[in-house]
Amino acid sequence: MAGLVLSLAVTMMLLGFLRRAGRPAHQAAWWAWCPLVAFEAVNGAHVDVLGAVPATAGALLLAGGKPLRSGVAFGAAAATKIIPAILAPAMLYRKPVRFTLAASATFLVAYVPFLAVSGAAVLGYLPGYLQEEGYTGGSSARFSLLQLVLPSPRELIVGLVLLLCLAVWVWRRTDPANPWDSQVLIVGGTLLLVSPGYPGMPSCWCRLWC
Repeated sequence: MAGLVLSLAVTMMLLGFLRRAGRPAHQAAWWAWCPLVAFEAVNGAHVDVLGAVPATAGALLLAGGKPLRSGVAFGAAAATKIIPAILAPAMLYRKPVRFTLAASATFLVAYVPFLAVSGAAVLGYLPGYLQEEGYTGGSSARFSLLQLVLPSPRELIVGLVLLLCLAVWVWRRTDPANPWDSQVLIVGGTLLLVSPGYPGMPSCWCRLWC
């Protein structure tokens, strides 16, 4: 039920933005009617949809000229699950210092209590996940598309370099009047390069920014 409410909240935010921008309301259906949203946010109850709410709010607030509020929302999204951090290079087009400080402060405030109690264990299973999924190298490494043309571990090195180049290009070229193209590029490009093994919420993140 929580996943359903959260996915509907994203839909309502998108509808409100489309109305204010004078754009066709049916464009919200790219998110609202995407089967993967229903399967993963509701049936799968993935926490990613909780991160999608403040991430969407952050993108819309920044487009509306409110970098501090946007940074707070974006920091909350990254604190929920690190995946929204992919958007960071495409969120620095308007008063990046204010945005970055607000996002960093929000993230730290959310994590300091856990860090004080858990220490290094605050990372949870993230290191194990990265190793399990092959992102730290080895024969089972991700960057599957690059593996088709590059031997291991070169695909890992090349993949990281390409991700850095993509992030810098998006950071320098994002159009404040139309930031959505850069956001789609950074999300889609990152997912394409890292080749996640799970089809659900990564696809929904890309669908949200399409």
